[in-house]
Amino acid sequence: MSPTRALPCALLYLPLLAALLAAPARAGDPCPIDFTFHDLGAPSWLDRAALLDGLASKDSWVGVSFSTRSEGGVRIDAVSAGSPAAKAGLATGQIVTAVGEAPVKTHQALAAIFRATKPGSQLTLRRADGTEARLTLGRQDPVLGALIDHAAEQACSFVRRGDVDPAKVEALRAKVFHDNRRFRCDDAHTRLTSVLEPGDIVLVRGSKRLLLANPGWATVCVRASDVDGAKLAPGVPGLFEALSKAYVADRHANP
Repeated sequence: MSPTRALPCALLYLPLLAALLAAPARAGDPCPIDFTFHDLGAPSWLDRAALLDGLASKDSWVGVSFSTRSEGGVRIDAVSAGSPAAKAGLATGQIVTAVGEAPVKTHQALAAIFRATKPGSQLTLRRADGTEARLTLGRQDPVLGALIDHAAEQACSFVRRGDVDPAKVEALRAKVFHDNRRFRCDDAHTRLTSVLEPGDIVLVRGSKRLLLANPGWATVCVRASDVDGAKLAPGVPGLFEALSKAYVADRHANP
C-alpha cells in the first residue's frame, strides 16, 4: 500500500482505538451481582414442619417473581418449577390484574397480599386475558423469605430462589455438619465451594440455631430466637451483610 493511501485507512481506525482506550472505564462495572437462595430445610433427624410451626414468624411461598406494568397490572417475570405458582398455572409473561375482586396495579401491592396471607390459604388471581388462577400458598422459612426480600432491594443485585434437586439435599446438608451433628459454623462455606457458586446462599434450620453460608466467603450461625417475631426484620440487614459483604467487595474489585 502506498503512503498516500495508508493515512486515510489509519484514520478509519481512530474511533475504534478511542473506544478500546475508553473500555477500562466501563470494565469495572460489577452489576449485576447474583444471589441465589437455597432452603435446605432441617437435618433429617428433625421435623422441619414442627420447627416452623413453633415460630412466631410465618411466611408464605408463592414461587414467582413479578414487576409492575407501566399501563397497570403485574407482569409475571419468572416461575419456580414445582412451586405453588407453577401448580396454579401461572407462567412467565402473564399479567395479573386483580386478586379476588380487588384490583392490583403494582407489584408492591401484590407482594403485600401474599405476605398477609397465611400458608395453605387460597387466592384467586385474575389475569388480563380474563382467566383465573387458583393459587394455594405454600410455606417457606421466614428467614429465607426476609433475606430474599432484603437482597432484592439492594442496588445492583439480581436475586432468585434456587430449586435444589431433592436427591442432592442430604449431600449438601452433610457438608454443613461436623460428624457429631454440630453445625460447622466456622467453615461450612469452604466445604460448599465444590458444589455451589459464590452468591448461592444456603440455609439450614436446626432446633435452636440457623446456619447460613455463602460458598467461598462466609458462614453465619445465629440463634433461631434472634431472628423470629419482632426480631426478624431488624436482624435481617446485619445477617445479609455478614453473608454478602466480602463477596460484594470482591465483585467490585474483580468484576
